[in-house]
Amino acid sequence: MACTTHPSIDFLTGLKSCGIQVTREAELVSRMGEARNWQYAFSTLVQHGKQLGITFSPVGKKPSKNRIAGLLTRFSFSPNLRAACLACF
Repeated sequence: MACTTHPSIDFLTGLKSCGIQVTREAELVSRMGEARNWQYAFSTLVQHGKQLGITFSPVGKKPSKNRIAGLLTRFSFSPNLRAACLACF
């Protein structure tokens, strides 16, 4: 039987490849896994996760917003959620 990962894990892998570092990633993954809509949960946590110690920061040079926007689109974030997330990066 093939092992598949949750789309949120693949999304985080893509986000890290865009040059974004996540602190308390396990907490983020847990909260997204519990949510009915993981995209909405991610959007909320990218905006308000600092209170939980969940932060997102660039690694090296400033990440490309175009790459991040493409990733958000590929993982079916709504236009409103994409805009909210992009405003935080």
